[in-house]
Amino acid sequence: MVDWQCGQVIGQLLVSDGRGYTQDRPGVLTEPARSVLGAIKGHHLEAFFMLALQSGARRGEMLGLRWSDLDLDKGEMHIERSLLRIAGKHQFRPTKTSGSVRKVLIADEVCTALRAHKARQAEGRLAVGPQWVGEQWGGLVFCDAVGAPIDASGVSKQFKKVLVGVGRSDLSLKNARHTSATLTYAETGDLKAVQARLGHAALGTTSRFYADVPEEVARKASDASAHALFGTRSEALGSR
Repeated sequence: MVDWQCGQVIGQLLVSDGRGYTQDRPGVLTEPARSVLGAIKGHHLEAFFMLALQSGARRGEMLGLRWSDLDLDKGEMHIERSLLRIAGKHQFRPTKTSGSVRKVLIADEVCTALRAHKARQAEGRLAVGPQWVGEQWGGLVFCDAVGAPIDASGVSKQFKKVLVGVGRSDLSLKNARHTSATLTYAETGDLKAVQARLGHAALGTTSRFYADVPEEVARKASDASAHALFGTRSEALGSR
């Protein structure tokens, strides 16, 4: 159980992006998180939702992921862009701040889901043949039936249905980011590790850039969120 003080600290981390904006509304999915994992089993966006809960990445960052950004053998995700819908068209944009360009370590369970997702995508590509347009977008991890971008609002609606199914209609996909942060901080007590994982350039007004977190701290943060979500803990997260 994550205590109130922990939630407040993480809430402060999330609502400040270093420029005085409020970007994410605090809200914790810690209690129903494992129920959500059970509910998304077999969903065509299962890998997306698992990645959201464990990595804390922004929705646009995940939609902008290319397969070349992932190293599933090492359990690494490299984030450097977001996919946004601007004036009715999908466009790639740089991440929010310099601190948002980052490497995020992901759990074995998430890597397994991503491999299965990739295999299904390959089957779908063969099925549509010349209609496939994936190369035009650089090989998106999460795309529609012909390899084109999927709409962010549609993804959020799909996750909302899952939340309604587990009795948490008050929450949304945005809360998955806060959940990841809270679970990680509750197990590590390391705000710098959480901050680097989320891609925030600053924590309030007390510091500036924390992107250069030691590898062992980053691994501890990833392992902590994986343990909280999946009940597993590895001695060496990088050993796959």
